[in-house]
Amino acid sequence: EVFTKIDNKHHGQVTVYHENGNKKLEGNASNGYFNGTFRFFNKSGKLEKTVNYDFGEPLDSIIH
Repeated sequence: EVFTKIDNKHHGQVTVYHENGNKKLEGNASNGYFNGTFRFFNKSGKLEKTVNYDFGEPLDSIIH
């Protein structure tokens, strides 16, 4: 996992990895909330879903 925490809340770039080392998700957080576009990957590293968030609220998603 790669992220920054301020006051125990995620801020900035967030990247989480599966146990095999492939990316699981990536996006940005603001004040502890997913914000903007997040991309979710399966265990083999293939993009599965893209979700747009507005401070934690999902606005829309695309299944790939």
